[in-house]
Amino acid sequence: MELGQFIFIVKKRKKVLFFAVLLFLAAAAIIIFRSPLEYRAGARLLIVQNYGANTPLDPYVVAQANKYLSGVLTQVVSSNAFYEQTIGSGFNFDKEFFSGDLAVQLDQWHSSVEAFAADDSGIIEIRTYHPDKNQAEQIAQAVVYTLKEKHALYHSSGEKVSLKVIDQPLVSNYPVRPDLLLTFGSSLLLGFVFGLFYIYIFSYPLEKYLPQNQSYQPQTPIKNLQPIEPFEPEPIYREPMRQTQSYQPASSARFDSEARRADKAEPIRESQPRPEFLPPEPAQPSPEQAIGRGDMRNVLGHKGL
Repeated sequence: MELGQFIFIVKKRKKVLFFAVLLFLAAAAIIIFRSPLEYRAGARLLIVQNYGANTPLDPYVVAQANKYLSGVLTQVVSSNAFYEQTIGSGFNFDKEFFSGDLAVQLDQWHSSVEAFAADDSGIIEIRTYHPDKNQAEQIAQAVVYTLKEKHALYHSSGEKVSLKVIDQPLVSNYPVRPDLLLTFGSSLLLGFVFGLFYIYIFSYPLEKYLPQNQSYQPQTPIKNLQPIEPFEPEPIYREPMRQTQSYQPASSARFDSEARRADKAEPIRESQPRPEFLPPEPAQPSPEQAIGRGDMRNVLGHKGL
């Protein structure tokens, strides 16, 4: 397939491309309006290792320890034990938001609370989501407090490791989920790609034999056409009349020229040549010779005798 021919077909089928993009944008709008708009509250904590002033520390060992501890604590935030400890921390947030059986509560908790580790720097980032700005902030404070006070239960370093809050929970001014820019942008791109794929699969095989670089215009019906009378073929036995030419006598000059042309023409030769030697015809005998031979028929001139 040549690129120029495909672009030509896409220009002809631009309505298909437009409706494909419109379909995906409509689906994205339905998803956005059916999902509640949620605010985000974020906080950050730093892992601090207390080994004493007289204990020599290798920077590589410290970096590896921070990486290990941050990875463990971020996984702990999504656990059932940490969820129950946060619910019972005493902060003022709506406990009914995490209602239902335990599986539903954990699914809602995983959707509302996220924890990330910044490589081996020892920084843990906490993000909480809620349709209410105050509730998002209260959940973030409860998670930070529980993680700061109960972290020793989830690793073996004990009191040698502590967590320090470096960023208090801050709430966004506008809803961040669902992301309108990302959702509509991705739907626009997917609709465009789907439209091109549809044209390539269904429209290109039908029009690939059209001449390139020529605009195709469908034939419009011609108005006010008279009906065509049915054609009846002429019967076989009926022969057309032969047209006779009127006789015109030739002029004398024309006659003389044709006569001179006939004189100059070569004689027509026979198809079989005449033999050069022919036997002589027998001579009729005289009456005296006939009497001498007894042939009286030639003497009397009849055949009665």
